[in-house]
Amino acid sequence: MAKTLSAYDRAWQTRPSNVLLLGFVLLMLALILTLFTSYTHNLDEIKPTLQFMFLPIGFVALFVILMRGEAAPIPPLVWIPAVGFFAVSLISTLTTYHPWRAWFTLGWYYSASLPFFVIPACIKDARTFRRFVLGYLAVGLGLIVFGLFHYFGGFDVLLEMLYPFGPPQLNRRAFDLMYTMAKNPEMFSTILNSDFYAAYLVILFPLGMNLVMAPFRRWWEPVMGLAIVFLGGVSIILSESNDSMGVTALIVAFYLVMASTIGHALWKNQRLLWTVVSGGVILVLTILVLMWGKLMDLWSTLPSAWAARKILWAPAWKMFLDDPILGAGPGGYFVRVPKYLAGNYYENEIANVNFYAHNQYLDVLCEQGVLGLACFLAILIATLGLGLRQIVRPGDDRLRIYQIGLVAGILGVSIQDFFSPNFRWTVCGVNHWAQLGLSISCAMLGLRDEERQAGASPAPGPSPAPPLPPRSSFWLRGFSESWNRRVGMAGALVSLPIALLTLVFGVHYFASAYYNNEGIMKLSTAEALAPSDPARAQLYYQRSIDDFDKAIARWPGFVTSYYKQAHAYSMLGRYDKALAAYDALSQYAPAYSETPLNYGIVHRVLADRATNPEEMMQHVRKAMAAYEEAISMSDKLRTRLAAADFYKMAARLDTAPPEEKRQWTHRWLELMHGTCMRTYVLTDERQDQVNVRRNMLTELLQQADAAQRDNNSERETLYLQWARDIADKLTEENQVGDERVIAMKVETLRRLGEEPQARAFLEKKLSEHPGSFSLNRLLAAHYVQSNQHAQASRQYERLARLTRQFQALMLKPGTADIARQALTLERDTLSEGRYLIRAGEQARLAGASDRARRLYEEVIVTSASSPEAAEARRLIQQLSSPTTGSASGPGR
Repeated sequence: MAKTLSAYDRAWQTRPSNVLLLGFVLLMLALILTLFTSYTHNLDEIKPTLQFMFLPIGFVALFVILMRGEAAPIPPLVWIPAVGFFAVSLISTLTTYHPWRAWFTLGWYYSASLPFFVIPACIKDARTFRRFVLGYLAVGLGLIVFGLFHYFGGFDVLLEMLYPFGPPQLNRRAFDLMYTMAKNPEMFSTILNSDFYAAYLVILFPLGMNLVMAPFRRWWEPVMGLAIVFLGGVSIILSESNDSMGVTALIVAFYLVMASTIGHALWKNQRLLWTVVSGGVILVLTILVLMWGKLMDLWSTLPSAWAARKILWAPAWKMFLDDPILGAGPGGYFVRVPKYLAGNYYENEIANVNFYAHNQYLDVLCEQGVLGLACFLAILIATLGLGLRQIVRPGDDRLRIYQIGLVAGILGVSIQDFFSPNFRWTVCGVNHWAQLGLSISCAMLGLRDEERQAGASPAPGPSPAPPLPPRSSFWLRGFSESWNRRVGMAGALVSLPIALLTLVFGVHYFASAYYNNEGIMKLSTAEALAPSDPARAQLYYQRSIDDFDKAIARWPGFVTSYYKQAHAYSMLGRYDKALAAYDALSQYAPAYSETPLNYGIVHRVLADRATNPEEMMQHVRKAMAAYEEAISMSDKLRTRLAAADFYKMAARLDTAPPEEKRQWTHRWLELMHGTCMRTYVLTDERQDQVNVRRNMLTELLQQADAAQRDNNSERETLYLQWARDIADKLTEENQVGDERVIAMKVETLRRLGEEPQARAFLEKKLSEHPGSFSLNRLLAAHYVQSNQHAQASRQYERLARLTRQFQALMLKPGTADIARQALTLERDTLSEGRYLIRAGEQARLAGASDRARRLYEEVIVTSASSPEAAEARRLIQQLSSPTTGSASGPGR
């Protein structure tokens, strides 16, 4: 009689259903990797579309296979934390603040994880494993070749060949696609992003090393491996991805160390090994020499990249502290990050819209809480543990070497996940799940070999599976036929409607992306036409609005459509409709891309257009609330200036209550003071801020005068203190040295009763520029205003001497222009005689009549026929008259 196999052994037999499902997964991986389209604004929207439409169907097939007993038993060590991760994510979704984004992200995780479950469940022998890996690597090699063709100008050649006369009149899609690729080589291959492409190569690179290192039967396997290693390595360097280059170096080191544990398999190909290593070192060194300058520039960006990461990580940690157990819900970072992000985020090249924290572990922590992160880390640790176990234990050397490549890739991507959102993008995310599934499958094949080598074969009939070697346990092999049947049936019943829902959603998602792209193109056309043909521009604005309506109707979660539509309404002057679009957007993403600022702008326009005071004041207060929210989230100069300018405008409204007008005036000045005191990094903002500070210094002194007239000493002092702060910034940080700014600073210090500081400041400036007329005049004026008449007299005399020196220089060849410029550019520069007369007047006030007389006489001697000489004679007569007296005082 034929031997009856146990259910466990039957589960390990390869069935047609297993082959078909593996083929389906490999096909989907290939399509997701390769396809892109010009029908959507982001060319890769087809990738998540395929993910949502078709991958969930694979779960239905998987559960059917499980129900039929045709799925290999996945170790509970990995599937239990995986199920736990999805359970926590589901609970977090049900309790989140933003269900639309949570359900979308949960569906993304669910569909992306299909390879993680299918590959280990359907690969049941080493031959099938190798075939799947070879197919996967063949797709990857094709992408590498395409990427190099793209990078080195292949699309430029195609454009010249196919479109020698420029773009076609009709059906420009193909031309636009090739033109976009030709002009953007940094998009790199079909993945369309150099960082994500490099991250994908980190997954592929060690698998290519496997083909070189493992014992091979066909000549083309090591050739394919060498091509992947060399061309992939070149592509990683060309991508200029800091983290990918560093991680690749770590992968190679880890791979060689681990491979040394498989003695005979490694040293059997020792000559080939050293040939490959030597060639690789020479190639890498050559590329490094050729790209050294660019790589050094890239290295110099590391501090700013690190600063940007810290800014993005901080909100994730704050969100976790708010919801530590279950998190903010899947996808919650995107919705809530504007409320937590530092106001200077934009200074570090961080966009207004941020989907992820650029750290997968912080993303999970803030979105699924500590329970979600624990489950996610358990998946990684269990997978790596199984892989390392297989590497260090005796077994099939070919599988062990494959496992080294898989573990190396997993470690590499896991390190990258500390700094990159790779895991959350379809290409990298789906392939990372596939990488984990391949590692688990390879480990399961090793466990199966251990069972066979242990000599334990199952008895006939429905007996339980044979025991593993003593060190193995349920966690490595757990299996129950009845349990699998129940789970498979329940899973098929649940996953079928989910697959139908995601299929429909995928269609709507792509349609929404398509209409959004159509709207953006028409909006761009309208913007281009607006200056020259306003009538046609309005037509295109309306058409773009119609397309955005269609996009929103297909999927309301395509939030960028609301934002663009609101802009189009604003350009048509339909501000009520723009406000409605922003209101709809706020239901999905309350602070999307500076929406509060746009709210404030729209309400300001509506306030200007209001037909009655009550309506106007409603819009004024709503605009103020919106502006306050905007400046709480962003330190941008234009945002703060817009808010301050609105308060300034509101404070001048005739219909506003007087008390509110005073409050709004104060808020305007307060905002401007805060804006002036900030340290901006971007060059444009720094330059604009100098002018803002100048104007605000003048304004604050005027407001201090107004407060003085109103007998409001508290406000007067406050505004003078703010003026002093701004003057300090201008003179110290901006190094502004013109007379007007210095004069206002001195006046401010004097009015604050800080005369010693004013004098010290002027003397410091004079020590830096001793020949400056402006500074000497300011110091003289300061002495006069401070009633320090003796010092003022000496300072005016110094000005007279400086005038004489410059006039002498004007008579010498080569120095005349410099002297003339020094005299004529100084505002209100006086003659030598006039300065001597002022010196005499101050000496007289100081009680030094003899000194005053001497100065007046000097005027008469140096310019006898001038008006100043006549005035000097008159002043001498006054000094000699009985009413004036001739009290003498100390001379110079």
